[in-house]
Order: sequence, then C-alpha cells, then structure tokens
Amino acid sequence: MNKPKKEKVALVTILAIATGTSVSYSLISVNLHRQITLYDCTTEKNKYTPVRNIIQSGPEFIIINPEQSWGRNSYLVSKELANTPTNWRYLGLDTVRSTWTGFKLEPKSTKKNPVTQNITFNTNTRELKIVYNENGRGYKSDDINVTCKNNTDIKKANEAANNVSILYLKNRNSGFAFLRPSLTNKTFNKINYEDISKKSHSEYGRYQLLAYLGKDQRDSEEESIFNSLKQTLINRNSQNASVWEFDGSYRYWWEYPNEKTEADKNAGDWCRSKEYQSKDTYLNQGYKTVSNTAEKMSTYGWEKKTYADGRFAGYVKYKAECDGRRYILKKDGTVDDHSENTYGGGR
Repeated sequence: MNKPKKEKVALVTILAIATGTSVSYSLISVNLHRQITLYDCTTEKNKYTPVRNIIQSGPEFIIINPEQSWGRNSYLVSKELANTPTNWRYLGLDTVRSTWTGFKLEPKSTKKNPVTQNITFNTNTRELKIVYNENGRGYKSDDINVTCKNNTDIKKANEAANNVSILYLKNRNSGFAFLRPSLTNKTFNKINYEDISKKSHSEYGRYQLLAYLGKDQRDSEEESIFNSLKQTLINRNSQNASVWEFDGSYRYWWEYPNEKTEADKNAGDWCRSKEYQSKDTYLNQGYKTVSNTAEKMSTYGWEKKTYADGRFAGYVKYKAECDGRRYILKKDGTVDDHSENTYGGGR
C-alpha cells in the first residue's frame, strides 16, 4: 500500500515557506490521500478465520464478513471515533491500537469470561492473529494465524455491509482532518444511513447513526424511527423467564386402599419436582416480576413409582394435582448486545 510520507510533506512545506514558493496542492493531496485497501483473509486452505475481510483507509478499518446474512456483519476499528458504540466494534472488543500499520483489539478489563483474548492485524505482513482463552472446563479453541491477501474486488463487501457502511471509510479518505466529516454532519450521516437501510439486520447501525445526529438534527420522522429502533433493540436484548412455584398444597388419588400413604408421599414428591427454579434467583439478578397468577400442575393421568422398599416387586399408581403460582419475569436490556465474546453470555 502507498502510505503518506509525513516527512516528505513536512519537508516540502518547510522549503516552500523558506523560499517563498507555493506548495502544489496536488502533491500534498496525493501524499495525504487515504487509499482504500481490501484484505481477504480466507485464501489459506484448511485455515478458517471468523474475520473474513478487512478494509483499510489509513488508520481506520472495517472488519466485514460478507457471507454472514443472519445478523450484523460489519464493524469499525478506529481510534478517531471516540467511544465507538459497543456493537459497532467486532465482538464488542475495545480498540487498543489502530494505526496505518494495523490494529489490536482486546476485551474490556471488566469483561467476564471472554472467549477471545485479542485480535491483531499487521498491514506490512498482512498477518492476522486471533488468540483465544480457556473456558471454565479447560477447553480452548485453536488460535488463528493467517496471512491475508490484497484484493481489489470491494463490491461484495460494499453490498453486504449492514452495520457500518463501507462509505464511512470512502468518504473519510482525505488526509486532512478538517476535510474528514464526522457522523454529526447530517449529509455524511445520511449517506451512511441510506446505504445500510437497504439491508437486513441494519437496526443497530441505523439507530446509532440517528443517535449521532442528536435530537436537534432529527426531524419528526427520524425521531419516530429513532425511538422505534431503540425499543426494538431493547426488546431484543431483554431477557425473559417463566417460573412455577409450588405453594405446598396438593391433592392425590390412589388405586388401592393400602397404597394411600405411598400415593400421598409420591404425589407430594411429584409436585415438589415441578418447581425447577425460584423466582428469587431471578429477582436477585435484576429481573422484575411482570405477572403473577395462580396455576395448577397435574399428572393428567396415572403415574407409576416402584415401592421404595421393593415390596411385592411392584409399583404404586397415583395421580397428583398441585397448587402453585406462575411468575413471568423480565430483565430489561439495552440497545447494546453484551452477550458476545463470553462463555455463558452476559457482560
């Protein structure tokens, strides 16, 4: 890749000032122009990598997995966009470094049980490395080390990107910082918004673009779309649970008079066995009760259980009807999905 020679530009500028001559704009613009480069990391046979393509524009990158059609597939790697939204970052990883020579991604220090330890990419060697952590049982995926190849066919990536638009890089390829638009610029923002709006699973990207505009720049229609997308994402990332709790009261039936005592015990055991979890377990995790209704559990027919002491080498037949309550609980999510890159989900 042809990278800008800062020393050359600085030298030309100094000479121009010293001699009183004008500096050619074309010379400076050529040297400071950010070239768009596509790296294909799928070309090594028998080596799979979850990072399929990387697109570079100067010190900014987009990771794009064009074949991924079931969810978000494009992610920004940049130190120039402060506080990059969580799900605009690949697996939610923080950008430790992002320069002309490559990048390094790592999970936040507060991330619990991360699957991926770090991802590094070097533009000089085109080497992509992904290092994994062990899970609680000692299992660890094989680390990945592949050499990506330059590829000039960016069309497929352009058409697929549904979370961060490739146009973000294409329209920020000037070497001059003041000529690189930010997402608060409505014209630039709209270019990105219209591009990903054509694609499935673009809800998060569209929401974040509208968020960058701020309420002052959103018109009434955009404000309505913004609020709708926000609720869609919150609902998607919310967690629901259903718990039935036995209240201790039950009725039972038996087949033969001498089996009444055994049927009573077996019916009580059966009712208690239907209580798999307690609502308090969820309430302690931040869930809230949505509904609480009386609900009976029943065997809906005869159950069989062998005599505990093996009497008659036979079994007791019984029916049971249990009283209890059904609790529907919900833990509200946020617009961000924090379940990525963790063994067992969660933040």
